[in-house]
Amino acid sequence: MSRYLLIGIMGFIFLTSCEDEESSVNPDPVFFKLTDQNYYENDFIIYIHHSENPQLDALAKVQVERGGQAVFKETTISGGPFVGINSLEIDLSSIENDLIVTVVEVATSSDSRGAIITNWGVEKGSKWTLIGTEQTFDYGDSTYEVMSSHVISPSLTSEIDEVFTETLGSALFLGSIENDCDFTSGEFNTMYGHTSLLNDLNYVIGLEMNNGSKILGTSSVEWNNCGQFQVENWYEDGFYDLDIPYNLSMDDPASVLSMYTSNFEKTSDGRIYYFMDSNYNSSSSISSSGIVSLNTTDQLSFAQNKYIRTYTTHYEPFYRRSGTIYYGTYSGEDVNIRELIFNFDLESEDGSISNITAEEDIDQLLFSYNMDLDGTPYYWHNYLDPKNLTQMNLPKLDLGLTNSLSWYYLPQAFAYSAYEGQNEVLEALREDHTFNTTNTTYSYSYYGIPWETGSRNNSTEYLESQDEQNSFDRLYK
Repeated sequence: MSRYLLIGIMGFIFLTSCEDEESSVNPDPVFFKLTDQNYYENDFIIYIHHSENPQLDALAKVQVERGGQAVFKETTISGGPFVGINSLEIDLSSIENDLIVTVVEVATSSDSRGAIITNWGVEKGSKWTLIGTEQTFDYGDSTYEVMSSHVISPSLTSEIDEVFTETLGSALFLGSIENDCDFTSGEFNTMYGHTSLLNDLNYVIGLEMNNGSKILGTSSVEWNNCGQFQVENWYEDGFYDLDIPYNLSMDDPASVLSMYTSNFEKTSDGRIYYFMDSNYNSSSSISSSGIVSLNTTDQLSFAQNKYIRTYTTHYEPFYRRSGTIYYGTYSGEDVNIRELIFNFDLESEDGSISNITAEEDIDQLLFSYNMDLDGTPYYWHNYLDPKNLTQMNLPKLDLGLTNSLSWYYLPQAFAYSAYEGQNEVLEALREDHTFNTTNTTYSYSYYGIPWETGSRNNSTEYLESQDEQNSFDRLYK
């Protein structure tokens, strides 16, 4: 027997044995898995569509109880608890590499807003765990509790002239609403907190004295409804001016230059608490480069991380906004701001997008819509990687949504320093849970394109103003 033939036979036997071993180890692989750890506030519906046929019926659909799990394999759905009648026998054999995943959080009343999130090009085999980090607040809700802080003035020869910052670190509301509790005279502030978040809290206050010095006060707070706590830990000259140099790389001069900085704390359950907000806005004589100084501190042992957002707003010849965000570290380097360029054509009748093009640095696009279901409003966010997708038809959902479409958020682009493409973003956000703990810089741009224009490729008409549009950096859901 020829030694070449023998080598070929041995190679075939080796490859065959490897295939047999792989199939025996995982004969029924997971196509997609989602576990909810109280991320959703209500029951939710998961739809799986073929990446090439979103306009057809979903290949799989299941409604899951809040806190439940759904595991999609080639022919079955398992997990639970499930809600209502679901077909747990499915056929996903046509899916080769990626799929479209849509999650619908159903509105519980006409006064609330439903949420639909579609991620395009999700890798086959993805296993998501969604940890409860998003909170919804209703300040009139009876489940809110209230407490007051009482400032013990620093022992200085100067009196308090101004309070220039204060934050209670549990995403709680601070205000001066009266008559909630019978506080004694001299309370400094009133804080309202959702009962589900009342655990160990930190309080930060910045005081400017009559002599010009700036004093930092901190306190660890144990919540006691209608109680008081005292701020006694004081740091003289605890603040300093952080110089942030910037460069604008744009064809048109900006209408407004804005900066925002904050210290933040990352907790083990995935929440981020922000402290020490400082803002800057300028609409006059904005140069292409310069330095902006903002108040900050390094004295917060529980919130050493820095969040810095710098962005420009244009009103002429059309409304648009671009910005750069530092998350975690900043060492004084120049902040470069430029417009991320992407183009597309819109079919206003059904919201479909075609002829998508984007510069190479863009990792993710967002197309976000207003929808309606029997008079209840919904928003529908669609995230995609423009490197992998040139057109998008809204997936077919059997919800009875009304196609009276309009933009919910303006079309947006994101470019991340820590990630390459949308799948890496999803892996960090939904699987590794490192999205909120990774030091990263990213840029974003969005454009005021009116719905009826139908194109970003050749349009000359844009919305004049959309000031209510904010960066999506804290709103990813």
